[in-house]
Amino acid sequence: MRVASYLSIHGAMAALEDQLKRRFPPELSGAPVNGRVQLIGSEDFRRPRASPQISVYLHRVEIDDANGKRWRVPPPGDLTGAVPELPVELHFLLVSWAPSAIHEAELHAWGFSELAAGPRLTFAELSPYDPHWREDETAHVQSAEMSTEDLFKIWDALPGKYTLSSAWHLRGVRVALPATSPARPALSRLFGVGDPR
Repeated sequence: MRVASYLSIHGAMAALEDQLKRRFPPELSGAPVNGRVQLIGSEDFRRPRASPQISVYLHRVEIDDANGKRWRVPPPGDLTGAVPELPVELHFLLVSWAPSAIHEAELHAWGFSELAAGPRLTFAELSPYDPHWREDETAHVQSAEMSTEDLFKIWDALPGKYTLSSAWHLRGVRVALPATSPARPALSRLFGVGDPR
């Protein structure tokens, strides 16, 4: 049986990066903007930008309370046991950098419009990073409600200066949990009454 593994978190973010790269318009990748799309980590905020960039930064992973822990039942004919899995939400920032205020706004407006359309990540996009996704499974992007105060708290914890950003989350991602050891069969002992024969 196939179920998304611990690779699903990184895989979903990498698949989102790939999707944005494929859709990145020539007028933003070429002159005069010369922008690009990149998935970044916390340490990337320490490095100066070599070129204008629209970035995706995963800042929080949390359990999807709407679904909670569940068990994936194997398909008919599969003799393996059910696999525990945990649905999670991936919270990320869309961040744009550019030396020009106009180019920074253009990059962010493009990224914002792409994500606001609620793109879905399909099996074809997710499976290269995590082969345990099933063909009928998808992950999808939604806007996230975040106050200015909460946004600034994230930036205060990062090693860099604030730049234009907006909050989003990716839902439909499931992390496989370690399988529990099968229980030993129950044993019972019967005691007779009276003289043994």
